[in-house]
Amino acid sequence: MKSKSFDIKFLLQITMLFIFFVVGVFFLTACGEGNPADKTYKIYAPTAENDEYIIEGLPAESKPYQTIKFTVIITNTEYELISVKNNGKELYGIGGEYSFYMSENDAYITVETAHIQEITTSDYVIFNHKNNTQIATEGDGDLSWVYRKLYVDFLNPVRTNNVLVDFTSTNENVIPLDALGFEEEEIGNTGLANTGYITIDQSKISVGSTYLKMKFKDNNTSKTGTLIIKIEVVPYGEVACPTMTETLSFDFSDFDDGTTFTLRLWDSDYNGETGGNFKDYYLTKEDNAITFNYRKYHSYSMAICVGNSYDNTKTYKIGEKILGGGSSTTGFDGYQNGSLTFINPDKNLELTVYNEQN
Repeated sequence: MKSKSFDIKFLLQITMLFIFFVVGVFFLTACGEGNPADKTYKIYAPTAENDEYIIEGLPAESKPYQTIKFTVIITNTEYELISVKNNGKELYGIGGEYSFYMSENDAYITVETAHIQEITTSDYVIFNHKNNTQIATEGDGDLSWVYRKLYVDFLNPVRTNNVLVDFTSTNENVIPLDALGFEEEEIGNTGLANTGYITIDQSKISVGSTYLKMKFKDNNTSKTGTLIIKIEVVPYGEVACPTMTETLSFDFSDFDDGTTFTLRLWDSDYNGETGGNFKDYYLTKEDNAITFNYRKYHSYSMAICVGNSYDNTKTYKIGEKILGGGSSTTGFDGYQNGSLTFINPDKNLELTVYNEQN
């Protein structure tokens, strides 16, 4: 009986120890973890490889069950934001603002960006190659042209007042959305257009660069097309423009020997290019030619008067002339209807000046 009582007492002791052990483990575990809502988890933010963005408002850690809000700001306008993810799950934001619900895990935020690529052509509309994508801020006084036009060509004629354009500017500090507009260029009175132009209000733009994303939609046919063009804005008078060297020669046979002339040549399409919008040249009956840098795709006007200063009230008639080649589509090398244009470099255009005032 003593042996049996000992066994029962020993068994009871073992049982009690096991119960105390289980309770102790549970107690220690509960004390160690505490309330899951009180535990703090890490939030890891990425580092931009090309300084193309910054993240603002993202904490380094958080308790679970909290809404975390932060902002992704693109700081390099050569890049665009592709996606923002938390632990591989895509987040959807508005205006660069994002949020997620903190779980009982560390959060790993990832940001994907891409270098913006220009798109100059689509199945519906193309960007005219004659456009100069470097434009100027608004000029001063008489040299101020408020709107700059960038032309687009439709692959098929469109009905006027039927094309909508949704604009995006990657840097609205340079070109804000309220500076942009669009118009079709009607063919006669047909109600149709082969071309249109984007208008940029130069009184609202600032020096810098931006990408203009333009989504075209034809309300008549439902056709669409997207163009992405980089625009650089520079101070007025500093626009770089491709040029060609051209020569003008004048026949002054109607005038007496020794007569002096002043030729004023000005750029009718001037919009802040380097070199100003007009220049005076001084000629004689014998020294009768000039060579100048013609701005490609621009139309020039010119006038000649007798003497060593320009007087717009006493100009003389200049005969028209077109050199071989060219068309209404490509343009001409020559002078007609008061417009001087060239499509080829190194031309010598010989014009007759008549002793007859305009």
